[in-house]
Amino acid sequence: MSVNGKVLELLAIEQDNAKWHLHTQIISFGQQMEVLWEVDAYTAQHLTDLCDFGGHHKYRLSFKTSVDSAKSQITSTVSKTYRDISNRLIFICSTEYQKQLEEIKNSLSNQDLLKLSFIHVPQTDVQVPIENVTPIPNKGKKAIKWASIGLISAVFLLFGYSTYLNKPVDSKTVNAEIKTAEVHLAEASSTLVATAYNDARAEELAEQPYFPYVEMTDLVNYNISANDVALTFDDGPTKFTTAIVDTLKKYEVGGTFFFIGNKSKKHPDTVQYVYSNGYSIGSHSMKHDNMVKFTYEQQETDLLQTTAILEGIIEEDVNLYRPPYGSVNQLTENLVHSYNKKIVLWDKDTKDWQTRDAQKIIQYVKGIDATGSIILLHESQAVVDALPIIIEHLQQNGLNIVNLK
Repeated sequence: MSVNGKVLELLAIEQDNAKWHLHTQIISFGQQMEVLWEVDAYTAQHLTDLCDFGGHHKYRLSFKTSVDSAKSQITSTVSKTYRDISNRLIFICSTEYQKQLEEIKNSLSNQDLLKLSFIHVPQTDVQVPIENVTPIPNKGKKAIKWASIGLISAVFLLFGYSTYLNKPVDSKTVNAEIKTAEVHLAEASSTLVATAYNDARAEELAEQPYFPYVEMTDLVNYNISANDVALTFDDGPTKFTTAIVDTLKKYEVGGTFFFIGNKSKKHPDTVQYVYSNGYSIGSHSMKHDNMVKFTYEQQETDLLQTTAILEGIIEEDVNLYRPPYGSVNQLTENLVHSYNKKIVLWDKDTKDWQTRDAQKIIQYVKGIDATGSIILLHESQAVVDALPIIIEHLQQNGLNIVNLK
C-alpha cells in the first residue's frame, strides 16, 4: 500500500542478539533506500510466521493498522505477491510498531526518515546504487552531471597533491581516509540525486496547469457540491484521449479520466499526457471485469495491479476508483475502505456507449439539471464531437467544471 508516495517492501527479517530488524526497502521521494528497521520481538515473530523469504514472493507492508477490541489486539497486513497473484495476510503487532508506522508515514524527506531512532542504514560496502534510483527528470540531470565532475575532480586533486609532497603514508591511514572519502562521496551523491530529483519534480508540478477540484470525502460518491459539475471519461486510454484533453484545455475546464490497467500499460505516454496537463486520473480495473463476480482476493489483486500501473506512470498516488458498470458490493466497499481510496460513481448517465451519437449526447446534457452532478461519459469520437457544445452549455448555466480528487 502506498501512502504519501511511500512504499514499504519487506526484504528480510533479521535477529541480531536480542534485537529484531525488518530489512526494508523504503520507496519514497523519488528514491529507493534500504534500511534496517528495529522492531519489537512480539511484532517480528508474528511477521516471521507469515513470510518465507526463500521463494519468489515479494512482501509489502501496509501503513494501515486496526484494533480488534474483542481480542484486545492491534493488527496490520502484509501483501504477499508473486507475478500477478497477491494475497493480503493479517498479522498481530504492537502499539510500538503502530507508532513507528505513523512516524515513517509522516516523514517529509529521506533525511527525516534517517533521523528516526529505530531506522538504521545496513553496514555494507559504501556505493551509490544508481540502478536503485528512480529515473530523474531531464531538468535535474545536468546539475548532477556537473556536481559529479566537481566531486571527482576534488578527489584527483587530493591524491595528486599527496603524490607531489612525496611523503610516505601508512597504509592503514590511507585505507581509513579512502573509506572516509567513500562515505562522504556517497552521502554527497545521494544528496545531489535527491535534491536534483525533487527540484526537477517540483518544477514539473509547478508548470502543470491548475484546475479547480472537488475532493471526494465519502466512501462512495455519486455527486458533488452545488454550482460545480464534473465531466468524467471512462475506458481509456484510447485514440480519443488526447483530443478530449485538448478540448478541455481549450476551454480551461477540469476533467477526470478513469483508465483501464491493461490499456494504460500499452499506452503510458497517453496516461502521462493527461496527468501532465493537470487532469485527474482514477482506476477503472485491469480488464473492465464486473467486480461483483469476483471474490475479495480477486478484487484486491485487480485494484492493486491497476493502481500500481497508473502510479508507476504518473508518480503520484491514485486514490479514485470507478468499478466497471458501477457494480459495487460489500466486498468492494470493504476493500476500497481498507486501502483508503474512494469510489466514484455518477448521478447523470449520458448513455453515450449505447448511442455513439453526438447530438443525442448533447440533447441529454441540455435536458438535465447538471448542478452538483458527476456526468458519465466514455471515450469515443461522438464524445469528442459533442464536448465543445457540452462545455459551453454548462458554462452558460454558471457551473464550474472541476477535477475530482
